Amino acid sequence: MDIDGKPDYKISITDRDALRGIREKFDCIFHLAAVTSPPQFEKDPEHGLYVNINGTFNVLDYAFRTGTRKVVIASSSAIYGDSPDISVEGNHQDAFRNLYPVTKVTDEYLARYFSIRGDLECVALRYFNTFGSGENTKGLYSSPIHKFLLSAMRSEDIDVYGDGTQSRDFIYIKDSVK
Repeated sequence: MDIDGKPDYKISITDRDALRGIREKFDCIFHLAAVTSPPQFEKDPEHGLYVNINGTFNVLDYAFRTGTRKVVIASSSAIYGDSPDISVEGNHQDAFRNLYPVTKVTDEYLARYFSIRGDLECVALRYFNTFGSGENTKGLYSSPIHKFLLSAMRSEDIDVYGDGTQSRDFIYIKDSVK
């Protein structure tokens, strides 16, 4: 759907007034915007906190005020930390070694708050390392999948950190939106 008749409408989730100025009504909002890179958080933690927490609040508040029925927010597997226990009730204290998972847990609690407050159904999806077309492929913030593939295509060694026994789950972007 175009917003205000524009197919490429862009605003910041931190701009509450711009969000409130959107006239269209939505059945569902998929909130995927966030600062996600640990190096970005280390470089500018205040910005990461502001975007992820205030931005999510603004999106949820907009949805609540306009009568949107559902909001899907992107959370993160970073909430689990290094724990093998990935249950919702599990103890994930080691996850809070940096601020990114703190913001995603806070986002989940904000979603619960708005769900309890009114007729807004919120779901948080804890994504695991999503990759696919359109992702950043350069610099510190690029995907490891891209780095692995590029190294393999060049017949170069693939960098693996740690002792090589660790594992990570990756999901292709098209599979995550099904």
